[in-house]
Amino acid sequence: MLLFLRVEDLVRFELVGLDSAPEAAAAFVRVFRERTEHFLDVLGRMSRLHLGVMICPSGRSAYDTKFLGNAVKVAEHKIAAELRRQQRHVVMGLDGI
Repeated sequence: MLLFLRVEDLVRFELVGLDSAPEAAAAFVRVFRERTEHFLDVLGRMSRLHLGVMICPSGRSAYDTKFLGNAVKVAEHKIAAELRRQQRHVVMGLDGI
């Protein structure tokens, strides 16, 4: 199975509404970090799944993610590290992950 992963999609629904509420950006960073941790928890529980994962470069989506700062890159690296730790997945990245 091949999975294409763009971590900013963890807050895609919030990014849609960001244009109308730019003051909510700080809350979105918290939500992004929480969802990243939930995703890592799910990855840690997968026992038999073998994935090929392509981590798509951050910041190239349809929505502005500059307000997330380095949180997207940190999430990419945490997810890649968890996948590699399990030694069942192949992790590929377009930007050197």
